[in-house]
Amino acid sequence: MKRTWGSVPFLRPLILFVIGGVLGTLVAYDPVVSLAWLAPMIAGAALYLSMMTVLRHRLAIIALVLAFWSIGYSVLLATQYRYLGFDEKLGLATWLGRLFSSPFPDVTPVFIDANAAASFLAPAIPLIIGLAWTARGVCRAAWGTAAGSVAFGVLLTSSRGAFVALAAAGLFWLLVRVQASAHQSGAHIPRFDLRSAIVVGAVMAGAVAGGLLLVWHPLTQDALASAMLRAEDRLAVYRNSLFLGLDFPFSGIGPGAVFGQIYSRFQLLIIPTYIGYAHNLFLGVWLAQGIIGLIGFLWLLIASLQRIVPTLHAQSPLTQGAAIGCVALLFHGLTDAPQYATSWATLILAFGLFGMTAATCRPTEAPLLAVAPATKRHSICSRVVAIAGVIGLTLSAPHLAAAGAGNIAAGFQARAMLAEGLTQEERAALMRKSVVWVNHGLRIAPDSPLIQKRLGMLALDLGDYPRAISALERAQPLLADDQAVGKALGMAYVWNGDPDHGAEILAQLDYADEVREELGIWVYAWQERGRDDLAAYAQRAAQAMAAIH
Repeated sequence: MKRTWGSVPFLRPLILFVIGGVLGTLVAYDPVVSLAWLAPMIAGAALYLSMMTVLRHRLAIIALVLAFWSIGYSVLLATQYRYLGFDEKLGLATWLGRLFSSPFPDVTPVFIDANAAASFLAPAIPLIIGLAWTARGVCRAAWGTAAGSVAFGVLLTSSRGAFVALAAAGLFWLLVRVQASAHQSGAHIPRFDLRSAIVVGAVMAGAVAGGLLLVWHPLTQDALASAMLRAEDRLAVYRNSLFLGLDFPFSGIGPGAVFGQIYSRFQLLIIPTYIGYAHNLFLGVWLAQGIIGLIGFLWLLIASLQRIVPTLHAQSPLTQGAAIGCVALLFHGLTDAPQYATSWATLILAFGLFGMTAATCRPTEAPLLAVAPATKRHSICSRVVAIAGVIGLTLSAPHLAAAGAGNIAAGFQARAMLAEGLTQEERAALMRKSVVWVNHGLRIAPDSPLIQKRLGMLALDLGDYPRAISALERAQPLLADDQAVGKALGMAYVWNGDPDHGAEILAQLDYADEVREELGIWVYAWQERGRDDLAAYAQRAAQAMAAIH
């Protein structure tokens, strides 16, 4: 058994990744909410380990299970489309979905998110194509039809991220096939004569002309404008999620459904849930599993690239399909990552595809060469990097320690605001603990912008507006792009009796119109609490913002 576990590829980074998930669940403001994510993550890791050991010679069966699972999912989308409530982003998809689903009754048991469905179906397409490639005759035609049905399911989701991911994965697979052809015996590069030049030039000119006509078409222009607006909103989510990660740099906020509340309360400073997840795989891992999980994920990614990519061209089409499915998952994760909120099935699929790839790909055996000088240079570079790392950690140790204290303070504050079933006394005790840890951070590194931000946020929540202004003004120069700092500082000025200056700060926010509407709501909220003075400040600030815009 010892030898068996020792032969499992990527075991150490996988363990680190899983530990990050467990710790992330424990630090969440409500661990019960995160268990719905932890269970499939543990199940996926167990599937991977099983594929490396007891199921090592049954990979084809797992491939069939994943393929039929995705086929069934796509059939469900096609037959239930008109009941799912997907956004009508693409007219063709909407028309086809309604047409195919019109004869079928509503039997959908649960709500299905379009992005979650796309994140599951898109990586399965290369796997099914790999199955078709290995089959013959009628079986190949059947698998080809199955791949088409799953692609149709992706089309119905109208997920732009899935479309881009599949395009990138297809390009990568083309490069793999070209590399495989280049390694075949007798392969040679054809002569490039005048006839070939004319053909290639005509094809390129036709492609450019067709692309220009397509770009200038009115429907394409509308689609591009919509995509640009969507991209702007998505970039704002990335930026805000990054600053949210800096509030919880070591522990993260926990996986699953905890993101929505934390994002709204800590970054947007509102109560309603605005968005469910970070829409980026790397930010999602960091926020869900903390720095340990992120290190494990990056380690997995780098190690798998070093092991799998050099020999992928020599693998079977099924292995290549599984690897390309992983590529599609990764590319889709750059713009969307619902597996950290609404798509537990994608976690299982990801571990399955990765397991099939890792179990069959072997590292290349490089020839032994006399490279003593290179080895010596490598050793010197490693020592220089290590020394630089030690010096960097030493110089930044106070700020890292202060960030850790701020992380703990933010955790207590999150529980005080969001955990269910607590009494007011318990919430007040958690807020006092948060204040204690902020004071620890201030003693360690009083100039840390992260600890000053946490002090300002706590002071704002506790009604100490002068202290909030002082702390947030110290944090703002280094966190100028952090919308939470700008909004908190503007609100602190408003509640401290300077609504005009507060309005000037709030008017600079990305979504200033929404903040102005929020101030109108605060007028009634303060009046209900008997604070007519603060209600008047809110009304004056809203009027000042309207005059600015």
